[in-house]
Amino acid sequence: MPTSFFSVLRFLDEPTAMVDEKGTKDIWESVQKVWDQQTVIIVEHKIHLVLPFIDRILLLDDKGQLVVFDKKEKVLRDYKEDLVRFGIWYEDSWKHYIDPLYPLHFESTTKMIESESYQVFRNKKPILTIKDMTIFHQEWIGIIGENGAGKSTLLEAIMGLLPT
Repeated sequence: MPTSFFSVLRFLDEPTAMVDEKGTKDIWESVQKVWDQQTVIIVEHKIHLVLPFIDRILLLDDKGQLVVFDKKEKVLRDYKEDLVRFGIWYEDSWKHYIDPLYPLHFESTTKMIESESYQVFRNKKPILTIKDMTIFHQEWIGIIGENGAGKSTLLEAIMGLLPT
């Protein structure tokens, strides 16, 4: 018998916050194997990848107040508006951001960055090359890629922290 109540619980606080989707899936598969049949309390925003093996969801509002603590099916069915409002990622959550009230097009023709061969250097060696890049004023850009693909490197270069 355990000597402490907390020795039978496992706690994870956003273990996949800075990890890409493949890495996130790997983490959750490992956690599930190692801690199968144990109580695990997880703080997580990307719940779509833990939904297959969690039983209940405790949802807090932006002030830290309890909204609901219930079976996952009930929370996902009855609290979708809250999940969207709090920015929680669940399966199909992105479709809520495609809304005719917020058009996905822009009218700007002012170029902020334009390059036909954008290279980033470290120790005088090119570490990232983008063949064609044009970014317009007021345009929103999403940078996606696996861990180590160069997302942060690109941002550091655009900010002038790395030579280009």
